[in-house]
Amino acid sequence: MKPQVSQIAKSVLALLREGNPEGTPQEIIAQQLENQSPPELIRDVISHLLDSYVIDLIIDYPPKESGLYGGRPVRHLRLLTDEASQSLRELAPIAWALLKILRQVNDLKFPGEIPVEDAKAMLGKEGFDDEDVEWLWIENRVDRIRTTRAGELVPSFRIIPEYEKTEEFKRAEEKANQEWEEWDALKRKMIEGREKEDEVRERRRQKRKKAT
Repeated sequence: MKPQVSQIAKSVLALLREGNPEGTPQEIIAQQLENQSPPELIRDVISHLLDSYVIDLIIDYPPKESGLYGGRPVRHLRLLTDEASQSLRELAPIAWALLKILRQVNDLKFPGEIPVEDAKAMLGKEGFDDEDVEWLWIENRVDRIRTTRAGELVPSFRIIPEYEKTEEFKRAEEKANQEWEEWDALKRKMIEGREKEDEVRERRRQKRKKAT
């Protein structure tokens, strides 16, 4: 590793050790190093550390004091524990390839997220079959959802945001699902009730028609 690259890597790791162990926004890291090296070199070093199982890239809401808070989650970096590093090393080649692709997505609206069809095309160039990609996932890291893009629901892979892993979020999601199921059941009951009323009215109409 070249001396300048090595120094940038040391600086990135030092900033992560000094920061929040849960993660530091990548943009904050870049800002703190902008006087040290060109942005593209900093990005290359961060990519190298990610690919070397030294640090992790996660998606989460930035702290309000960071000045980055805009109501959207952003990319964060954090140090990998030995256990987490080993789990990444043990990923199947296709899963690791997908994770690397998702880590490169820096879209402001969809950070760490890519349409399934795009992922198939990119992974296909690396020799992976579409069938193997279709329902690919990584436990507690990558899942598949449907995202609204240009007014359409698009199947997409994404890095699971950290806030979705909290018990508070899971309880809120469970409550929302339960409320939706209750409303759906009530709606079906109302529809069935109206259908029965329509049947009764129709039978009465037929009886009146026969009587005349």
